[in-house]
Amino acid sequence: RVYQTWVVTAEAKRAIEHHESNLHVFFPLEVWQKKKMIGTAYLLYISTQIDSIIPEISLGTLQESPPVDGKAGPVFFPNLVTFKTTLNADRIKGLHLWRGDRQDRMQCFVSNELQASLSAAGVQGIQYFKCDLA
Repeated sequence: RVYQTWVVTAEAKRAIEHHESNLHVFFPLEVWQKKKMIGTAYLLYISTQIDSIIPEISLGTLQESPPVDGKAGPVFFPNLVTFKTTLNADRIKGLHLWRGDRQDRMQCFVSNELQASLSAAGVQGIQYFKCDLA
């Protein structure tokens, strides 16, 4: 699991598109240093949104939250000290990159396969937390 919006390199973009082509949206950003363009990065919009956490068997708290994207209800906040989040395996079958929906909308999730591809591509700066499946 990872948090927040991603600005990714071309290598990360290729790794993500290898697993889920034409699914997510990448907005190109020019990278400048001392008035010289030194490359292109991409702002990543993760288009897949799934309510994947099983809060009853995960450690964390459900807290009421105002509606976001027209969706109201409690939001799951994981306990980051004794991290134990369990995901619904049926809901995420075949997915490699998704963001949470109603209960876990602040979080992004990555499959083991995509994590391996990102690592093999030399992508750094992502902190992963292991999730259980049920």
